[in-house]
Amino acid sequence: MSPLHQKLLEWRRAPKDKKRSKRSQSLYAQTYQCLYNQVDRLVREYRNTPETSQQYRRLLRDSIDSNVRRFHQYCIQQNNQFPVQHYVDAEAIEKGGPTVFEHVLPMSIARDLLIDDIFSIDQVFTIPTCTLCREKDKVLKDKGWNNDTPDRYHYWKRYQECFDVHDVIFTKDGEAIDFDESIEDHFERSLEFINYCKQGL
Repeated sequence: MSPLHQKLLEWRRAPKDKKRSKRSQSLYAQTYQCLYNQVDRLVREYRNTPETSQQYRRLLRDSIDSNVRRFHQYCIQQNNQFPVQHYVDAEAIEKGGPTVFEHVLPMSIARDLLIDDIFSIDQVFTIPTCTLCREKDKVLKDKGWNNDTPDRYHYWKRYQECFDVHDVIFTKDGEAIDFDESIEDHFERSLEFINYCKQGL
């Protein structure tokens, strides 16, 4: 019997961490800390990687995206307990059709702004997101705005160039939106949740 065969026979899988159905501030804090540290490490490594290592840099960008998206999924998309800045397509919710979790400011742009030290990690963690019907998502793609935007500062212009947003897109809590607001306005409102995640760290 080979050493590997022996080890496989003797190995006993460790019990999984207990799954918690009700989320607490502690769970959000742990999620924030873990993903923040990962993104911070990856960004620093990317900046120190020479441009000649194209594939290495591409994989680092993919890893940054994966960790940021995990934060968005856990802390925004799946968050039904605590106030967080998120927008919804009221028509899609009313009709009950298929939806997508869409980044109003495209994720790839936010990530590159982070790499270039224009956005902070906290800001990338809280870029505007929207539960959007699949038809409107297709319009964005057809218009060429899938991974681009006509205005990075006034972020709603990307939607406004593709479909009507008034009386259609609202906050997660059903409040009306000022579609002339800037990305800075959005980030300012998002501070409450980020600060909540940082409690005890």
